[in-house]
Amino acid sequence: MVIVIPFCIKDCKSALKNIQWAKELEGSYPFRVLLSYDSDVPQPQVDSITKEAERTFADVVHLRYQEWMGNPRWPNPQNYAFQTVAWQIIDHIKEPFLFWEPDAIPIRKNWANDLWRDYKGCGKPFMGHIVHGVTEFNSMHLNGVAVYPPDLHVYSTSMMIPPEGMAWDVAGADGCVQNARHSNLVMNVWEMDSGYKPVSSGGVVPTFPNQKAVDALVDFEASLFHRNKDLTLIDRLRERVSIPAKKKGRSKRKR
Repeated sequence: MVIVIPFCIKDCKSALKNIQWAKELEGSYPFRVLLSYDSDVPQPQVDSITKEAERTFADVVHLRYQEWMGNPRWPNPQNYAFQTVAWQIIDHIKEPFLFWEPDAIPIRKNWANDLWRDYKGCGKPFMGHIVHGVTEFNSMHLNGVAVYPPDLHVYSTSMMIPPEGMAWDVAGADGCVQNARHSNLVMNVWEMDSGYKPVSSGGVVPTFPNQKAVDALVDFEASLFHRNKDLTLIDRLRERVSIPAKKKGRSKRKR
């Protein structure tokens, strides 16, 4: 499995912090990493992320592509970035890959190994968190933070060429969901309410100002928590490392 770390100029600090946290968890990983970024990302930021990735993973390769010059509104740049990665995998790397977005936080040790182990045994070409009821009451799609096959274009044309205004993971429902295995290893909490409870709409992007939020939202048997854009979950998990085991909270919530 190749681990793809995509980032744009706005994501550099998040990507770096996430890699540093991954190293703190385990030290090193036996996986190749593909750093994927556009020509707008300054070289010093690329160098910093590369240095940390090389300290953490077995091998690091790069995909630097031309900056998106079309409609800048979401999800157009994001679709372009994913499609660029997908074709690199299809044409050159030819291995399954984990699309590890900068707002997907490793929760515990063995997070990556467990994802790879379960993917190999799941019997499906896609594995991740299947989301219900986004576009319609009974709709389903595989959230973008997932493990993909090296030939994903065979399963879904719409994932590679999404309709205007539709994110690639939602568009991919046409051929991806029936070929995907839901995994509790990938958490997907899109929004939360004021009591730190997951909601599908009307809330805010999950943030972790205290350990109460961690206990309410995080399943410690999962590998990745998506989404936490301010990366405060890393700060709270770092605090738990320094707390004696008998004082640590442990959530049993399942997603």
